[in-house]
Amino acid sequence: MSGARYTIREVTKTYRAGTPHEVRALQKVSVEGYPGEITVVYGPSGSGKTTLISLIGALDRPTSGTIHLNGEEMTRFAEPALARLRRSQIGFIFQNFNLLPGVPAWENVSQPLIPRGMGERARRERARELLERFHLGHRLLHPPEELSGGEQQRVAIARALVGNPEILIADEPTSNIDEEEIDRLLACFTELKGKGTTLFVSTHDPILRDLADVVWHLKGGRLIEVERRSSASLPDRQGGPPETPAGGAAP
Repeated sequence: MSGARYTIREVTKTYRAGTPHEVRALQKVSVEGYPGEITVVYGPSGSGKTTLISLIGALDRPTSGTIHLNGEEMTRFAEPALARLRRSQIGFIFQNFNLLPGVPAWENVSQPLIPRGMGERARRERARELLERFHLGHRLLHPPEELSGGEQQRVAIARALVGNPEILIADEPTSNIDEEEIDRLLACFTELKGKGTTLFVSTHDPILRDLADVVWHLKGGRLIEVERRSSASLPDRQGGPPETPAGGAAP
């Protein structure tokens, strides 16, 4: 396939290198990600999922190897350029939501717009639009402490989308929400894909794996398989998703 959004080559990430506590979180991962797809980074705890999506999201740098985004080697970018990239192209849904305590929902959602120089009235209106979309219009003035886990996640999703990112990255998004909220999340991801957003989701939850266009299987910091699914769709929570053929092994 051509036209990769991300090209990842021989990427290794080592923490505490050269010490007795050295941890190789990723080992020589090579893979490509394509526009407008849901890519699930799948594996057990400790497999390197969060590390890999942190690198994709320009939140961290690899110890070695290269990552190209839209043909540009982002691993060469200085920190100010990486910050601009995160602000302009990438939205994040963190596992623990990372909402500001004591701050109303609309202000949490609008935080990414502040560095863009957008005025308070415009930021509040944009946040209100998104919160109403996620059925939280009545929660505009409520801080995270007054919201349920599912409501907090919807605020976090709204914050991730407030800047209209081309790329959405979600870390274990089903880990802290109930079944009803999971259904909302799946529908949201499917809608975003339909609008051309590129999604990367780290998870060990099979229901998210079944939603994917492609699954990157990780184990022990290594990419052991790339599974391309031919007809990913919203999973059937009752009867289970239809079976789809798997792709070949990763490089």
